[in-house]
Formats: sequence, C-alpha cells, structure tokens
Amino acid sequence: MTRNRVSRLPMGGLVAAVATLALSTAAVQAAMNVPSDGSDGALSPASSVEIDLSQAVTGQWDDNNAANAGKGVYDPEKWAVVFKYSSVSIPAGVTVTFKNRSPNAPVVWLVQGSVTIAGTVDVSGKPATGPAGSVTEGGPGGFRGGAATLASEPGSAGFGPGGGPFGENRAGAYGEMVNSRSGTPYGSATLTPLIGGSGSTAFHFAVLDGGSGGGAILIATGGTLTLSGTLRANGGLGKSQALPGSGGGVRLIADTLNAATSALVQATGSGNGRIRIEMNHGSFAGVSAPAASFSLPGATPVLWPTATQPSLKVTRVGDIVPPADPAARLDFPNQDVSLPGATPTIVTLQASNVPLDWKVYVRVVRRNGTDSIVNATLVSGNAASSVWQATITPAQGFTAIQARAYKP
Repeated sequence: MTRNRVSRLPMGGLVAAVATLALSTAAVQAAMNVPSDGSDGALSPASSVEIDLSQAVTGQWDDNNAANAGKGVYDPEKWAVVFKYSSVSIPAGVTVTFKNRSPNAPVVWLVQGSVTIAGTVDVSGKPATGPAGSVTEGGPGGFRGGAATLASEPGSAGFGPGGGPFGENRAGAYGEMVNSRSGTPYGSATLTPLIGGSGSTAFHFAVLDGGSGGGAILIATGGTLTLSGTLRANGGLGKSQALPGSGGGVRLIADTLNAATSALVQATGSGNGRIRIEMNHGSFAGVSAPAASFSLPGATPVLWPTATQPSLKVTRVGDIVPPADPAARLDFPNQDVSLPGATPTIVTLQASNVPLDWKVYVRVVRRNGTDSIVNATLVSGNAASSVWQATITPAQGFTAIQARAYKP
C-alpha cells in the first residue's frame, strides 16, 4: 500500500511568469521567524556529498537534534526529513545529493543564519539505469517510475498521484497537464503540503523502464539566502526512449533573497513540477523553470499544512488497519498489508475538511499490469469529518494504492 500524503489538491494555482522580481520592503519591517535551533550544526561541505536520509532519527521535527547532529529528524506526521542547521554554505563546484530513506519523504532545511548556494543542491529523481524491469526510485518525496517487463508480462503505470496511466510512454504529471494521455496534475502552488513529482509509465513492449518523479525540498531562513548556483528537482530519466518522470518541487523562504542572474531553480521532466519563492526583501534575477510563484511570507511563514486544510487517510484495507506510516515497499516481506487472494476489498478512508461535493477516489497501481481509478462513496459524516469507501480488486502480486480528494 502506498502513502496517503496528497490530500490538499486544488487544481493549478497562480504561477507568475516572472524572471526578475523586486518586492517592496515598506510593508515588512520585522525580522522573519524561522523555527530552527541550529542543532544540526553548520552545513559547509568542501567537496560533493550525498546526505544519507536513512540516518535521520524518528521524532518530531522541532526536537533538538544535538545528539544526532547533521543527520536530521524524520517526522512521520509531517512526512519530512527536517534539518535544523545553524548556517548553510555550498561552494561553487560542490554538489549536494541525497540517499532516500524508507518511506521516501521530502527534505526540509530550516536555517538559523544565512544560506549561500554557489554550487548545486539536487533532489532529482533517479535515472532508470538498472536492469530491465526495475522500479526506478524517485527523488526525496517523489514517486517511482513504471517497470517494464517482457511482452508476455505487462509492465506498470507510473506511481504517484499524477503517475502516467498504463500504456505506451505516458507521462507523469505534477504541476501541469502534459496531454490527454498523461497523469493528472495535483498539489498547490504554495507547495503545502511539500511533495514531489510522479513517475512515467514503462515503455512496455520495448522493455524500457519509465522515469521517476523529481523530489521536493524546502529551504527556509530568517536571514539572507544568497543564490548564484543551482537548485534542481527534475524528473529522473527513463531508459532510452521511455519518458522521464515529472518535475518535483522547490520552495524557498527567506527574509532577504539575493539571487544572481546565474541562479537556476529547475523542476522539469515529462511534465513540469512546482517552484515557490517567498521573500520579504531582495530580488530574484535568475531563471526559474517552470516559472515560480512568488509571495511575501511576512514575519512568520507557514511551513506546514494548517489544521483546516483538507486531508485524507486510508484507515482500513478490508479488515486490516494499515501502518500509521506506510512505506509502500514492493518487495516481500516488506509489504504494508497482505490480502488473501485477488478478491473484492473495501478500502475505508477518513476525510477531514473535505466538502461533500468533492471527488474522492483510490488509485490502484499494480507492480505488473494496468492501473485503475476507483471512485469512493460517502458513508457518513459532514464536511468537517467524513468516512468514504471504495471497493478494489487487487491482483496477485504487489499493488500500491493512493487516496485522493479534489474539487471537480
């Protein structure tokens, strides 16, 4: 079973096609509050480094992390690996990449002091370079690409809420509709919740694995963010002619942003991802691909989804209560739920702050074979709290499910 992380899903959102932005500072005088105790220390690598997210301790995001300094905290409730740095400096020529943990959560940097990025920070999806039939891993917070198999054994659709539907070379989507045969856009221009891109389908008959979705990163400082380098959350390349996954998400929050003309913020792939830039002072003179949305964060930026935002959670699969923090593994014995054979199974969903005229459904993606969308029906409740159910018939083998609610 897959994660229940995509719950606030207004379609589209305001995207400003702006290459250079200078914001008035008259309305914002107070220093901005970013909640970081600096307990992960300073990040200042002298050479390229891969940060191993599996080393993060499980806890609450705002826990003091001095005992595990530099390794971050994984907060299952926020679904994020959070680093509370004292300062960040990525020199020119240095690249920071990430090794995923299970589950594949996004990355959050909360920084006490200044942030300087002259090098590269990369949360892109992994390329499909493994043996034919591999399920390619997304970047942190991104989703897998479809796995191809021999013609006698169907491959899979792309994983994630906007995964490419089963078929030949169908694109994963995130921030935009690629075409009528692609996955469906999802998420918000504000990047709350923080989430990455979706995978493209396998190029099945050519035995070519689809690309994975780009990851997602939030970098926030109450001081100055100086950017002359690159932030990248691109979709991973598919194998040969197979499509890449969709771009992921990049969100930047700073009291003052100084972004040079050499700055590049990128979240591209088979479909574009989302880029969000929030600053009280300064300017962005770089290149954003796709175009970023801009805003003033004020004195206290909103880092996490609020209690009034819509949310959706799988509470039962048949008679089984799934893990509180499912990992969506597709290998035995690491599955979240085991079902006795390919029989009709009721999936029960708990919704909060979801209007009753919204559409609620479950997307079912098989490790091998076609995907399907199963509409859920309202069982009880109101817009504040409601219960929905969908009946699925999973096939033999591994299947991932993901619940989604959206305004039609």
